Formats: sequence, structure tokens, C-alpha cells
Amino acid sequence: MRILVVSTFMPYPAIYGAAIRTWSLLKALASEGVETTFLTFTPAPEPADDLQPLRSFCQTVRTVYLPPKSLSSSPDYGRRALALLDRNPYAVLRFRSAEMRRCIEEQLSARTFDAVIADMPFSLVNLPPVSAPLIVNQHNIEYMILKRYLPFERNWLKRGYAWLESEKLRRWEQDACGRASLIMACSECDRKVLLAAGAKSPIAVAPNVIDTDH
Repeated sequence: MRILVVSTFMPYPAIYGAAIRTWSLLKALASEGVETTFLTFTPAPEPADDLQPLRSFCQTVRTVYLPPKSLSSSPDYGRRALALLDRNPYAVLRFRSAEMRRCIEEQLSARTFDAVIADMPFSLVNLPPVSAPLIVNQHNIEYMILKRYLPFERNWLKRGYAWLESEKLRRWEQDACGRASLIMACSECDRKVLLAAGAKSPIAVAPNVIDTDH
């Protein structure tokens, strides 16, 4: 079986939540004998020197340089302002990359995949329509994070911006779930939230795990 995994971040070293989930996913696929092609961004202008840990689980690893844009620590006022004119959320647009789209298209044209995994709905911004089943790995319910932030923000401009962004994220996640043949949720709680939001695709609960041996 061949699977294409498209991510937005390097999962190694696995030292924070999202990286641990993705790293565990790649290890699980390898343990089942899956031939995995892994595409992701790298925050360094030059390709990472040591991709061997990833290559121990993935037959093909390709990286595309993208300067990191943290939602919490990077103001990025210009792109945030431009995003106000776009129907898509800034959280997604910061990952839009013509180079990544070309990289994905090259892999799709070079071989046949049995499934494509979008590691977080953000990854879909560069993914063309695919004939293989699409699996969306939901690390979070992204729009809910912003909704929980709203009551605590006293600045009305920031609160208004966050509300608009949360609504855009909600629509994006609904569209992502609509494209998916399967959704992977972190918990039963997340599964219920997705169902309540109108998800029609099958939802499997794939809980986060910790490798206690390491």
C-alpha cells in the first residue's frame, strides 16, 4: 500500500503535541508495511541535513522552505490585513505555497497512491483534487480554539478579528470534512463536535499516544 502524507511542519524531533501525533502516525504506517511519501515545510532555507529519522519510516521525504509564521508570536500585520479580503482564514493562507503544490502534483503524477492523508486541514490549501481516498487528520478543532479565546479578549478590534477568523476556520474545516473519505479525530469529544458541526464523512477516533519506551 502507498500513502501520500502532506503536512505543514517537520514532526522530528517529536517534542510537542502536534509533532508527537504525526510522528506516531508515520511510525504506525511503517509498522503496517505502508510505503509512505511524506511532504512538508521546513523553516530553514536549506534542506535539513539529517532527514534520516524520517526516512526510517518514509520511503520518500520532500521538504519545501517556508518561513515560520506562528499564530501566537508573529504579528504579520500585512498578511493578516490582506486575509480580511479573502474568504479563507489567515491560519490557512499562511501555508499557501505554489512550490508545495508543484511538489504534491509531481508526486501524484509520478505514482499511484492508495490514500492521501492531509495532516491537519491547513494542508488542504495546496492539495489539488485527488482520485485516491482523502483522510484528514484533525489534530484540533481549530475554530473552537478561537471561540474559547473570544470571551477573554478585552480589545474589541482583536475580538472582532478573532470572531471573523473563527467563522472562516469553521467553514474551512467543514469543507475539509466534506472532501474527506475519512476523518481522524483525537478524542470522542472531538468526534461529537465534528458531528454536531455537520460532518457527514466517517470519523475514526485515533487518540494521541506517548511512546513511554523513549
